[in-house]
Amino acid sequence: MTAANIAALHAVDGDGRPEPVAFEVSEYRSVLHWPVDGDTRGGAYLELGGDIGGLRMRAGLGAEVQWWLRLRMLAGPVLATPGKRTEWTFLTQPMTDEQRRRALPPASNRSPPGSCSPPRTPTAP
Repeated sequence: MTAANIAALHAVDGDGRPEPVAFEVSEYRSVLHWPVDGDTRGGAYLELGGDIGGLRMRAGLGAEVQWWLRLRMLAGPVLATPGKRTEWTFLTQPMTDEQRRRALPPASNRSPPGSCSPPRTPTAP
């Protein structure tokens, strides 16, 4: 199933508010082809990091991101996790080995523009 098919399930409505969409563990596996495990209470758990990646953020920011993604026809599946602070998890493709390894700026007294530099230690007067 493609991201467009999953987005068509309307797990998040047009106003950016999550709607409850419930699947059985077997449906997650057979329909969505997700690596999902279940527990004895009927909970379903998706393990991120192998076949599926995820980016988690607070619900307010998630709604804004989803709105912009929809404008560009890039919206995909989003999981809303209710709790004290509702969080959204945007499901993504797994990272390639090239994406996992990032080069850091060279160690020097001067950092290139746009890079992070270590905090400076104050000198005695």
